[in-house]
Order: sequence, then C-alpha cells, then structure tokens
Amino acid sequence: MKTLLIFVLGTMFSTVAYAGPSTSGGGIGVLCKTPNQQKLELLDLYESIAPEPPLMKSLGSFEQNYAVGLSRLRILRNDPRPVTSQDIQEALLMFKKYSEFTNENLKPTNDIGVTIALPANCHYEQVATYNDREEKLFINMDLWKQLDSLSQAALLLHESIYRMQRVAFFHDSSETRALVRQLFLENGPIFDGAYEGLKKGLGKICFAGDASTSSSFTFVWQGKEIYLLDLAGEMRFVKTVLRVPVSIDDIALERVIIGEHAIGYRVTSAPLNFEIKDQTFESRMPIPHITWRQTMKTGEIFSVGMNVHGRVLNYPVTSCFPY
Repeated sequence: MKTLLIFVLGTMFSTVAYAGPSTSGGGIGVLCKTPNQQKLELLDLYESIAPEPPLMKSLGSFEQNYAVGLSRLRILRNDPRPVTSQDIQEALLMFKKYSEFTNENLKPTNDIGVTIALPANCHYEQVATYNDREEKLFINMDLWKQLDSLSQAALLLHESIYRMQRVAFFHDSSETRALVRQLFLENGPIFDGAYEGLKKGLGKICFAGDASTSSSFTFVWQGKEIYLLDLAGEMRFVKTVLRVPVSIDDIALERVIIGEHAIGYRVTSAPLNFEIKDQTFESRMPIPHITWRQTMKTGEIFSVGMNVHGRVLNYPVTSCFPY
C-alpha cells in the first residue's frame, strides 16, 4: 500500500501495514477575523495555551518546519536518524503525488473531540480531509494558502499520525493534536518519549498478534513495568506504562507450538500466578478506549490482549527477546 501518509510514516520509521476502518479524517483550522485582518491557524497549534510552553517561531518554509517536526517525532521513538534533505525531497514528491487540491468546500469530519472554546470572532474551517478508501489527501486550496508554513507542516504530520490512530480505534483527533503541538513547542516536546526509562540489557521485548495491524502488540517488560511501544497498529510516541505484580526475569517460559502453525510460550514457573483484566496505562497521552489484559499462570500460555470499547481481544505472545 503506497500512499502519501504511509510514505511519511516510512520516512519516520519502517513500513507500516494498515488494516482497519475506512472512514475519513481531516485537518481542521481556526479562522479568526478582526476589523483589520484575518488569520487561519491549524487547530493543533491554536490550542496552545499557558501554562504550556510557547510554540516555536516558523522557520519560513514548509520544508524547514516539517524537518523539525519529523526530527522530534523520531526522537520520541528513540530513532537516532537525522532528517536529511533526501527525506524532505521524497516527502514533497509523495505529497504532490497523493494529494489533490480543490476549490470546493470540504465536508466537516466532526472528529474534533475535546478542545478549547473559540471566541466569537473565530470559527472552524475544514482545511483537509484524508480519504482512507481513495488513499488521498484532499486539501482546500484557498485555506491551504492562508496557513503559514508552520501550520502546513503540522497539518501533514497530523494527517500521518491520525491515520494510525484511526486504525487503532481512536474516535477523535484530540490525542493527535496534543502530540503534533508537542513537536512544535519552542524547545521541543516536554513529554517523555516512548522509550524513556528503558535500559538496555534489562527485561525483554515481546511481540503478539498480527504484526503492524490493528491486532498487534509490541512491549518491553522490564522489572515490574510494561512499556507499551505499539498497540493496535499505533506507534506510541509518548511513554506509556503499567505496573504488574512480578518481573519477567522471575518467570520461566517454554517455547511451544500452539495449534497447527502458531508458536508461543507456556509458563513453566512463576512466583505469582496472576491475571490482569482491563488495566489502564499511565501516559501523558492516554488511551482511554483501550485497556490491557494479560495472563501469567503456570502451565498456561503467556497471552496478552486488549478491551477496545467493550470488545475483548486476546493473543498469545509469539516471541520475546532480551532487550
């Protein structure tokens, strides 16, 4: 699946395969008018209010601002690669190929969620809509031209991240906007990245479900904490953890065949048998609609799962490696 948004995510990390809803998501702007002027700003940036640190000043071009946002996003995922001029040029080429500018008004997506109240002289404008079925980003030409280059760069990152979050069953874009805003704070994100607190050589990194889809899990179990890295096809960019009763180092696992083809682990020894049902993660970017499930009982299969809006999904852990 070669689309603009998948490519943008690819310039961040590795290829992501999507399997999920086919609804559309969009970038929303706030247009404020005074007797002397009017200004359009992406909602993600407009929502920046004290005591949050101030936003960075625009660097004057889409390319420069986009490079800053992408670089900071990579840092949150512990990705050391610098953003190169080739990254930017390829992103621009894909942007042109998989975007379509239009003079028509775009239908509101109604996926704002929780936000701040607008003053009487301001209103929402639908700047862009990403159509999942057509795999194309539709952009209102007039509104795009009214955005400064900082809002334009933020819009492209918003669409990329929100595409992932829709696959992960998010119903609105409030968490996406919070993350995008972090990327463009004056001194960079104040949230801890997804790998913050993890130490190499401790614990194990484990995988479950169907890799890189809405049924996937990647987590590091270190000490008595589980750090979530990927869930339901969504990359976590902000530290997301929960506490469990025991350390994985105190548990003995045996590699076994499950059914005809699947491979997993049987718990052969554990200091404490436990089962977690619907535990929430701690994070500066919450996952309110997904809770964690886990079974660790001697003689049973090591499995994890999630409860998504009341729908329970459980999967055996297919592989674990020393972290």
